[in-house]
Amino acid sequence: MSVNQIDYTTTSPRFSVTNEKELNDALVYLNENGYVVIGDVMNQDEINANKELLWKFLENASNSVFKRDENIIYCFRPSFSSHGVISGHGIGQSDFLWSVRSNRQIKSVFARLWNTRELLVSFDGCGIFRDWRYNPTWKTNDGWEHVDQNPKKKPDRCCVQGMVSLS
Repeated sequence: MSVNQIDYTTTSPRFSVTNEKELNDALVYLNENGYVVIGDVMNQDEINANKELLWKFLENASNSVFKRDENIIYCFRPSFSSHGVISGHGIGQSDFLWSVRSNRQIKSVFARLWNTRELLVSFDGCGIFRDWRYNPTWKTNDGWEHVDQNPKKKPDRCCVQGMVSLS
């Protein structure tokens, strides 16, 4: 398989932030593969709280056009690209993204990764994907998935991008 090819046939292993050996194994996996999946950075209450903060952001950013309890939500995309990315309306400084960034377990992973608790994070955006089973035209375009740290091209760790799934 070439360096630029994605292997869709192999399921990625999941590691735990609460298990010391698994976290060590996760960092080895990251160094070898350029990505890692850590499955327990948030509990269900934290996930639900962050979903609530996201909804509040979406409703405020859209001047209440975007409401969680109305069907219009599926038609309206405030500043979405065809890839589901929101980078406008102050999302980077929103309570939602600050809550995710400041999560204890997430910070623990990155502190371990960089061997310091003095961390610097960027303020990019977030991705939101509509359930395209309601309407096939809502399916997010592919081609956005990537890893910033390619161990084949950049063997020394220089950048790590995090993604937290709230699904």
